[in-house]
Amino acid sequence: MRLLVAVRNMALSHAIQGALNNARYEVTAIEPKDMAADGPAAKAVTAVFDEESAPFDIAVVDAPGLVAAAKAAQPSVRTLLLAATSLRRNGTSTSGSASLTPDFPATPEATLRLPFSDTELLSYVEMLARESSGAGMGTMLIRGDLTLDLKNRKAYFASTRNAMPLSRLEYDILETLVRASGRFVGLDELQHAAGGSYFTQEGLVRRGVESLDRKLRNAGLIMTKRDGQYRVL
Repeated sequence: MRLLVAVRNMALSHAIQGALNNARYEVTAIEPKDMAADGPAAKAVTAVFDEESAPFDIAVVDAPGLVAAAKAAQPSVRTLLLAATSLRRNGTSTSGSASLTPDFPATPEATLRLPFSDTELLSYVEMLARESSGAGMGTMLIRGDLTLDLKNRKAYFASTRNAMPLSRLEYDILETLVRASGRFVGLDELQHAAGGSYFTQEGLVRRGVESLDRKLRNAGLIMTKRDGQYRVL
């Protein structure tokens, strides 16, 4: 997997390169000093694509114009835009989940809101890698340092390699809570969404919530309870 990093902040560029190199990705980075302004930055991106013999899979950039430059140079490249605010097509801000960005010369496949952790960055790269391979970005759900692999039914927190030891029921409950996007969810909804035909008793779902809560706390993630309802931020 070949990645291009075109980020104009030197400290941020080096931090991204370090995280990607540690994850064993093949990384090419443009020196921030070569991208002091929008025009030279776009030309620097175009020049890298022209110079490289092999195509890039993903480009990590920090400006809409660099998305356009990367797409113009190689239409097949997937782009991850780093932005102070993630935007949907209608211009409303989001809380940092994968989203399309409006009114740009070219649309990035995903945006990642600053600040972010190494884990969140690597999760987005993995998501775009799946898109590049044809698996689709919809097989992953990312909320900060928490990542759900929907295809393989696994959850990761502060890691992209070591899955949390969740039971089938615990995973279903967690996915329901994550999909709620910060909304409190009651036992009835959890039972309906996570129970299906194999867990029909409220007591089993309640115990599943309690055991999931213990595992999340052990991992450093808090499940909030209010008036018999639950949420994970």
